[in-house]
Amino acid sequence: MARRAVLWAGIALFAVALVATATMEITAVEGSLIEEGPSPFWVTWIPMGAGILLLRMLTPSRRHQALDRRVQDTLKPHPIVRETALLGLCLAGFLLGLAIMSYVFGLVSEGFPWLAAPAVRFIFLLLLPVLLVDRAGMIRSEQGDTMAGIAMRIDEPWRWSGAVAVAGVLALILAGQWDGFLPFSLEWLITLFGILFAVALPEEIFYRGMLQSRLECLFGRHGGIVLAAAVFGLVYALMGGYEDVARGDPWTLGASNLLLSLATFGVSSLMYGYLWSRYRNIWLNILLRAGVITLITGPAVSILE
Repeated sequence: MARRAVLWAGIALFAVALVATATMEITAVEGSLIEEGPSPFWVTWIPMGAGILLLRMLTPSRRHQALDRRVQDTLKPHPIVRETALLGLCLAGFLLGLAIMSYVFGLVSEGFPWLAAPAVRFIFLLLLPVLLVDRAGMIRSEQGDTMAGIAMRIDEPWRWSGAVAVAGVLALILAGQWDGFLPFSLEWLITLFGILFAVALPEEIFYRGMLQSRLECLFGRHGGIVLAAAVFGLVYALMGGYEDVARGDPWTLGASNLLLSLATFGVSSLMYGYLWSRYRNIWLNILLRAGVITLITGPAVSILE
């Protein structure tokens, strides 16, 4: 009953966010963040929806179900509730640390606050979770599996077939953003991808490899995906979107911008979560995440060059 309640509550939350954001898009509500970025229709909803459909067609259910059982067996020795709570504390520490460090760096120079995010992200979304929750990968199942081993050592070729969906999503986003990349510079795009890879790696390991995997144990596969996506959208609302700087006062965040974050970051996270649940291949997740933020932020960054 609890699992079903969480799933349907999450679906309702995303439905409200999507309807509200679509209304803002159609009516062009003044003052909302939707005026400042690309249309979510073309860079989020259509690409991510197509990606999820591709994933459903690519892999037979029996294969990912067997993989699910490996994950469940690996997580059996873990105190799941306590570890999930610790991950929540890491997220709280990340947001608090981001606000504090952004303020401190800002005292040195107005151009310094953006330097706070990479360090705080590495500490609270990668280093501490790996040490406190995953025990640096030392907890093994009876079959000798570890979560790090399942996620990073991909021995079965079929677990790379999700690359087709990844390529499809990125191609659709690029089509919607193409004018913003002209004149096209491959060298610049590769450099930007490398920088944003450093954002994607700790985030996907944390949100998918650690948080979603444990939420799936508590609330079922689909409930875990939806709940992790909602958390992802909320955190990015408090962070202020793709800007690597916390808002001055995150608690004054407007309801419309919160719904927009859920309808963009949260909906994208549904695709990331579904990709993770099908293949448990963290490299595909990191590639997709880094590619998405490169293609969405690329035109804005190129303007600033």
